[in-house]
Amino acid sequence: MQNIKIIKMEVKYVEDLQKVFYETWLDTYPNEKVGILKEDIEEHFKNALAPERIQKIKDFIISKKGATDLLNIIAIDIKTDKVVGTGSFAKKESEYKVQSLYVLTEYQGKGIGKALMQEGLSFLKDESENSKNIIVHLATYNENAKKFYEGFGFVDTGERFEEERHRMPISQKMIPEMRMKKVK
Repeated sequence: MQNIKIIKMEVKYVEDLQKVFYETWLDTYPNEKVGILKEDIEEHFKNALAPERIQKIKDFIISKKGATDLLNIIAIDIKTDKVVGTGSFAKKESEYKVQSLYVLTEYQGKGIGKALMQEGLSFLKDESENSKNIIVHLATYNENAKKFYEGFGFVDTGERFEEERHRMPISQKMIPEMRMKKVK
């Protein structure tokens, strides 16, 4: 993980962050078998860099500064000062959740996802006896992510679902998702 640093999300990196989401979604989610098109992802992100969208994300980051229930982190390539990965982790009332974890394709396999995940799991660690479940949702067909999470002790719960927020704008298909839970 040479030349990479993990930091809390800063507003100056919002545009880079949006580009990471766009590129990783383009590399991950189009799937002929389930009917998710490349054009779906392009359309889904068409306003990702619009000034009002960027400002909304910046406002959210500012409002969450110092929050103890949410950790948004990014991996920065220190040579280019660009975001190459991101992770979001939340402590919800009923469970803890890996909300997202993405690394640009060309940076995968270099330990960046692992470093983001370790930082996130450290944040989610509950010292109490009644520690909460740590869960993650991922596309059922994302075998790379499934193997990645299994390496951290997550197991498939068997739950399958679709969320309206993941309905694609052109095909109208929803990304089929699965739930994994970290075994203590």
